[in-house]
Amino acid sequence: MRRAILIVGLLWGLDVSAQSLIQMGTWRTHYSYTEARLVEQVGDKIFASYLNGLIYYDLEDGSLNKLSKVDGLSDVSVTAMRFDSATERLVLGYDNGNVDWIDDSGITNNRLLLESDLVEEKRINDISFYEGEINLATSLGLLVLEPESGLIRSSYRNLGQMGGVLAVYGSVVFDGQMYLATPEGILTGSLTNGDNLQDFNNWDRNEDEAVHGKDVLSITLYNDHVYAATENTLYVLGDHWGVVPQAVSGLTFSKIRGFEEGLVVVSDQGIYRVNAQQEWVGVMDAKDQPRDGLLAKSGAVWTADGLLGLSEYSGDITKRFVPSGPCTNDTYALTYSEDAVLAFPNLDVSHSPYNNAEGYSEFLDGYWGDVEPGEIMDMTNITDVTSQGEETYVASFGGGLLDWSTGVRYDETNSPLSADAAGNVLVTGLAWDAEDNLWIANQSAYPLLKRAVDGSFDSYNFGIVATDYPTDLMVDAYDQLWMPLESGLLVVDTETVGSRYFSRSNSSLPSNVIHDLALTASQEMWVATDNGLAYFPYIYDVTMSSQVEVVLPTLDGAALFEDKVVYSIAIDGGNRKWVGTANGAWLMDANTNDVVVNYTQENSPLPSNVVLDIAIHDETGEVFFATERGMVSFRSDATVAGYSHESVDIYPNPVLPDFVGMVGFRGLASDALLKITTVSGRLVREIQGYGGAASWDIRDYTGRRVDSGVYLVFSTAAQGEETFVGKVAVIK
Repeated sequence: MRRAILIVGLLWGLDVSAQSLIQMGTWRTHYSYTEARLVEQVGDKIFASYLNGLIYYDLEDGSLNKLSKVDGLSDVSVTAMRFDSATERLVLGYDNGNVDWIDDSGITNNRLLLESDLVEEKRINDISFYEGEINLATSLGLLVLEPESGLIRSSYRNLGQMGGVLAVYGSVVFDGQMYLATPEGILTGSLTNGDNLQDFNNWDRNEDEAVHGKDVLSITLYNDHVYAATENTLYVLGDHWGVVPQAVSGLTFSKIRGFEEGLVVVSDQGIYRVNAQQEWVGVMDAKDQPRDGLLAKSGAVWTADGLLGLSEYSGDITKRFVPSGPCTNDTYALTYSEDAVLAFPNLDVSHSPYNNAEGYSEFLDGYWGDVEPGEIMDMTNITDVTSQGEETYVASFGGGLLDWSTGVRYDETNSPLSADAAGNVLVTGLAWDAEDNLWIANQSAYPLLKRAVDGSFDSYNFGIVATDYPTDLMVDAYDQLWMPLESGLLVVDTETVGSRYFSRSNSSLPSNVIHDLALTASQEMWVATDNGLAYFPYIYDVTMSSQVEVVLPTLDGAALFEDKVVYSIAIDGGNRKWVGTANGAWLMDANTNDVVVNYTQENSPLPSNVVLDIAIHDETGEVFFATERGMVSFRSDATVAGYSHESVDIYPNPVLPDFVGMVGFRGLASDALLKITTVSGRLVREIQGYGGAASWDIRDYTGRRVDSGVYLVFSTAAQGEETFVGKVAVIK
């Protein structure tokens, strides 16, 4: 019987407290590590690749570590990873042709193929090495990269039978011959007789061999023989290409790899180990999604799996290595609640369910925890979670409403909630009013329900048709419900249940497709649409006012984000607007008069320019970005604040000589002004706070890093009454 052990790793081996808070102005990743793609051994470390980066397990100290764009990788989506023991270099190839390699000197990036004018697909399928050079098997042929100069020494392209583009899936060099695995079979070229291999006519296509014309997916060396695999046949080269007998019939192969200890065969029915006598031994079965495997010098088998992540199989013990992260990279919605950030992975931008078996994830005190469907009565497609006192409710797009505190699940059988034709109860949002009534958005003929404190239900219809079903729900300080519909926006007074409908035809809304809402501290309601932004400057008694103003913010004379899809908007403690678009994340100043910064995949660790949702941790100012390829966060210099200073924290303090970054201040009064002086009273710098936070780059007003010493910090509230005095030590 195989025994499984789950090992959850710490980031860079640090403890929980070190993870819970990052420095101002820095980033961190929040990726899922269950879908591993590739695995490779580098000395005493085992590396695994994922959609957005790598992890490695240190066999000596037992630490589990992450590598991503935050740590210096140039890109996301590694499609090839190989270690060259001769040069001690780990080489990474990406799906867009980008290349990184990691060695003792750090991370080196080569963008030659990525930035070339070639119009063909540039995906790197596999990597091999020969005489210190890097052979890149790509979608457009084989490229030989000389790492010292960073140049392409040889380019074997257009190798198809008629000189057309031919993808290369892998390559090996053996006994003076280069072998290429391609969709047209195995191509063989001599490296010793002076043939011009850039000419497709000079490649031997093995026309009289069993591999001729076959779609060869993988090729490797093992035991001084060349092995190759098609989808259903394993071949070995002796005097001729022959078929390796299979111990298990009906296998579908995806990859083979040769090691001193044996041949690894990855198939749809599991991973197998084949020895020199061509005996097959099963390593892992097919209940999971095996994608890669290696035989370690210890005799253990390490696998990269699409469901289990990185695993080690040694005897009857299986170990899984999973860093802290959300349950999936497919997060569509984020929310901040009670010091935690919740990530919901269950709908796409058009509010269609993924129908996955995931629950949702919660980030608290620096760690991610998953709420599995089994913990919430097998509910999936979770759209919202809300708590009030001792009560917690969970909304499901299909499973109705769960009162988690009592374990009672509400659907069409025991409440006014309605099901669709397929029997799904589609709940899209939850909100509490000032009287502790729970309001529920349900995609049905009665789209809004109220569950009163006494447990009774009421349902309401506003003449909404199926095309106007609610997609979310929010409550403002005046107890008005804001309900984005599939077409337009409905506002409902919770006391009178009076309503008002806004659309492009009866207001200044730039579009009827609404993706997000955000409320400022001064109760302005901002609306993100697929045609830019709008906001309601005065929202008191919206349902009864004779005229309600809808404003289109402008920048340089044009409507802000006009003709651009805005997926998300969030307001930080300094009233600045964080905006998520298909062109990255934007930070606008409090008045939306200036762009503070535009973070993109090219200039930041964002894994994608499509930012689906944004949530801000009120206490720390950390901004979380859910993109179509995973989640990252950035520690901003703004937090939610009150009128007075509360438990002001200055960090790091002292500032050590090797520190690079910003000194952060939090717990300040709202929008405080900070004056930093020497102990003798000389003014060094003035800093404007945002909300309850501020940051200092350790430089004076001339831009010079300050000298060693103790500096005084005088903070004054915006009203000029509340003050705070602190100290920060700088060691240069």
